[in-house]
Amino acid sequence: MPPRRRGSGITLAEKGAAITKIYCGTCNVECAEGEEFLKCGICNLWFHALCVKVSDQAITFFSGEVYSNAHWYCNGCNRGAAKILSCIQNLSTKMDKIEADCAEAHRALENKINKKVKESITYRKWQKRWHLQKMTQVNLSIPKLRRR
Repeated sequence: MPPRRRGSGITLAEKGAAITKIYCGTCNVECAEGEEFLKCGICNLWFHALCVKVSDQAITFFSGEVYSNAHWYCNGCNRGAAKILSCIQNLSTKMDKIEADCAEAHRALENKINKKVKESITYRKWQKRWHLQKMTQVNLSIPKLRRR
């Protein structure tokens, strides 16, 4: 069996002469010129639109005419993609919770640090006042000592 081709688009005529043989991932029959077919965005296999029951509107959408970043997935990959997307959603929820917990822990730590800094500053101010008082007392007592 010839290798399956990669690419995007709807018909062989639209793809040009560079693509010669593409086989459907469902029926394994060559996709003939003028037929509508889609490429799975995960496994990169091609499928006749009729084999996978894709409407003409969906074909137009996935062709990139409506939205250039649209991806179509075959039934096999779609089941796996749904599981992966569910896991990603769960991880995203857990990550949001972790980020919120980290932000709360950061705020709590910042508050503790600020409290300790304020306590330290208050203590230093008290120490400075105490030393100034002692120095004042010593200075006041020096003249008394000189008189003697």
